[in-house]
Amino acid sequence: MARIKLSVLLSVLLACIGHSQYKLDSVTINRNLDKAYSFYYSNKDSLRSYLDVVKTLATKQRDIKNLYEAYNVDSWNAAFYADVERISKNIKTLDSLSAIFNKEFSLLPDKTYREIQFNYTKGQYYSEINNQTKSNYYFEKIIEKYNTLQASLITDEIFHLVKESYLYLAASYRDEKKFSKALEYYQKNLRLINTRPNNDALRFSTISQLANLFRVKKDYNKSNAYYINCLPYYKSLNISGNNRTITIYQYVSQNYLALGKLDSAKFYVSLLKDELYEGHSMYNTYFKSASKLCEADKNFADALGLLHKNLNFINKKWNGKENLETAEAYLLLGDYQKRQLNFEKALKNYDLALTQFGDDAISSSVNLTLKFKILKNKTSALNHLKQYDAALEATDYAISILDQLKPTFKINSDKFFLIENAFPLFESGIEAAFQLFKETKNIDYIEKAFLYSEKSKSTLLLESLLSSKATEFAKVPDKFIEKEKQLKAKITYLEKRNNSKPTAKLKDELFDLKQKRRQFIDSIEVNYKSYYDLKYNTKVITLQKLQNRLDGDTALLSYFYGNHSIYAITVTKTSKYIDKIPVDTKLETLLKDTYELLSNPNSNLTVLNFKTNKLYQKLVENSLVLNPQKKIIIIPDGLLNYLPFESLWVNSGNYLVENKVISYVNSATLLTKLQTKITNDNDEILAFAPNFETSKSTTLLPLPNNKKEVEQLLTHFKGKAYTDADATIENFTYDYKDPEIIHFATHAVINDENPEYSYLAFSKNSDKENLLYTSDIYNLELNTNMVTLSACESGIGYFRRGEGMLSLARAFYFSGSSSIASTLWKVNDASSSNLMDYFYNNLSKGKSKSEALQQAKIKFLASNKDNPLSHPYYWSCFVISGNTDALTTGYDLLYLGIALLLIIMGVGLFLFKKKR
Repeated sequence: MARIKLSVLLSVLLACIGHSQYKLDSVTINRNLDKAYSFYYSNKDSLRSYLDVVKTLATKQRDIKNLYEAYNVDSWNAAFYADVERISKNIKTLDSLSAIFNKEFSLLPDKTYREIQFNYTKGQYYSEINNQTKSNYYFEKIIEKYNTLQASLITDEIFHLVKESYLYLAASYRDEKKFSKALEYYQKNLRLINTRPNNDALRFSTISQLANLFRVKKDYNKSNAYYINCLPYYKSLNISGNNRTITIYQYVSQNYLALGKLDSAKFYVSLLKDELYEGHSMYNTYFKSASKLCEADKNFADALGLLHKNLNFINKKWNGKENLETAEAYLLLGDYQKRQLNFEKALKNYDLALTQFGDDAISSSVNLTLKFKILKNKTSALNHLKQYDAALEATDYAISILDQLKPTFKINSDKFFLIENAFPLFESGIEAAFQLFKETKNIDYIEKAFLYSEKSKSTLLLESLLSSKATEFAKVPDKFIEKEKQLKAKITYLEKRNNSKPTAKLKDELFDLKQKRRQFIDSIEVNYKSYYDLKYNTKVITLQKLQNRLDGDTALLSYFYGNHSIYAITVTKTSKYIDKIPVDTKLETLLKDTYELLSNPNSNLTVLNFKTNKLYQKLVENSLVLNPQKKIIIIPDGLLNYLPFESLWVNSGNYLVENKVISYVNSATLLTKLQTKITNDNDEILAFAPNFETSKSTTLLPLPNNKKEVEQLLTHFKGKAYTDADATIENFTYDYKDPEIIHFATHAVINDENPEYSYLAFSKNSDKENLLYTSDIYNLELNTNMVTLSACESGIGYFRRGEGMLSLARAFYFSGSSSIASTLWKVNDASSSNLMDYFYNNLSKGKSKSEALQQAKIKFLASNKDNPLSHPYYWSCFVISGNTDALTTGYDLLYLGIALLLIIMGVGLFLFKKKR
């Protein structure tokens, strides 16, 4: 009995000790959290040491509430220092602990807040490493959760995180130039803010961001309306030299200048000057704004004087040290002198701008971007001064910088930098090479022009991939992509710190981190070659190597479509030629009119032939007169992407297709890769002809001949055809890796605003997805010799150079197909069926793809010479691109076997006779 009492007493004592220890640990947790908060902005190491104590004790106590607090606060602080590896580690640990302590989490009174808190951490992390898809996913989850809550359950903490989520999403869509989506989230954020009193600071901060959105969108009237709405609030704060007020005055004046309202612009520039005081860090904002105003008012002397004051202010601020602000000030002066056609002074300022980077300057993406812009403008100035050799030197230097920048491009908005800066640089370089060739007749300058043209094609592909969000091309594991982005985020953070306040320690840290990144890139090249080529490989084929690969009966025409000129470089086995065609509104109108006539079956054929003959004379005749080759490979650019050269009416009174075998490719570099690519050679076809009944689909019309089309193909090739209800995306996913040919007789729908949402349509299977999007296609692993898109608009992306020829065709191209047969406009279903029958019949007989298509078109023309189907609308829309070598067909194998047998028999008979 005594033992029992002693045991009970001991148990009670241990319980008391345990309870006391629990209380002690709880006190310690709270104390360490308070200390951690005090170091949030001042000392990350102290903050982390206190939070580590909280993590240990909270794990021991199964205190899930404080675990969430510690890991999330630690992650938010780490984001401030771009320590993305720490955030990633915290997320993984907290995910594991959440699973272990699931019961405890379910009992938390603030469970909803903790869910939102953790999703916010994840959204912020993926935003830091520029994975906007995942970042947006977690911020959307927060908003979805918020929308289910009763108003009484929305605490201040939840309100704050939801508000930040709206802003993250709005900024993400703004950077992607998806303005309608960005506007939607800014407006939702305003409605959220208006549910709570005393939130003027948040309200006007969001209104300012709305104003900025419309400024970027170039809707200057709306932008100013929002900016001016904010002014009374910021003025009421009575803060002298308020940065917000200064920025608003600056942007409002610029908006009025863009609208041509000089008096209004003057008024706000005067308000800007009054707001600034002598010694204010942003005082030079006035000099820049006033200079723009004076230039617009044709007061050129004052405009120049104000730019010099801007330079002097910055020199004084930096005490003469090399820095980016001074480089930008010289760039502004150079650009002003260039606009005034004073190219010598412009050149002097560009050179002074370049001295600000120094020999030991950190090669940050910010530095490199600014240096690239300066070199681009310098090259243009050198051309105006006819210093063409120096222009080539500057172009080469700028391209080496572009090669370094290539891996840093990450989102859709980066492509606008490429459009505004890279393509004008390439044009200046090609112009310099062209002029030097004219002067010297040295064909080395054609080599130079060809190099720049190939570089531009590589850049155009990168631009398209940014649009398509093909970030996981070639199936690189997520952990690899994440590690790559973590390294980049950390390097960017350190580069920014070094730019503002350089130290030896920072430079050493950056050097070590970049070494680590180089080693990582080397491992990517070894393990994931396709992804490496996409992001890091900057090599292009030389003209000499291309000539070595061409056969004697082939000529290649490579076009560069610039702002001022089109350059056509013609290459054969033994010759090189460059031509320059001026670009003006007449030529662009001619191209657009021709496209509209070609894509309209009811257009006047006489008018169409007249226009295509004019294009033939301008674009092709000079090249073809010198080169009688039968086969022509065309590398189009800009608006020429929409022109089927086969339809050009030649001077002899027939179509070019009747004289030449024509094919297309994106670049000579890519052609070389495709020609050496090993693909399936099993002589099998996989075809799809979905059913679009109007009762089931209100948007996609029936294609009455598509089933007949694919059934005809099986008379020429063995394989499988999915028709009607069986033509589903599931069957495509199951079978797409096996065949040599994939044929789609279906609708292709192009989304010009968001190219990643362009798609191929399959038959609807209950409530499952039936659309194959461009972004999905980029991530396929094809091993296909040819993909045929016998569908509407499969080759059409944007009708302007800026957005590239992003299309479903190109997506298949880069997912692993060696060649693409596609269309350039909405195709007639019946004529398509006949043309495809002729095409595949020719392929089955061992003809090359380009010759098979040419012969199909000639036969189609001959069959319809006396009826309206002879119009180019019905036959010229189909084009073949990529590696156009013949397929390895069953007929080929049979003939090859017979030939080998005859050779063996012949050799045997010869040896037998010789022996006798």
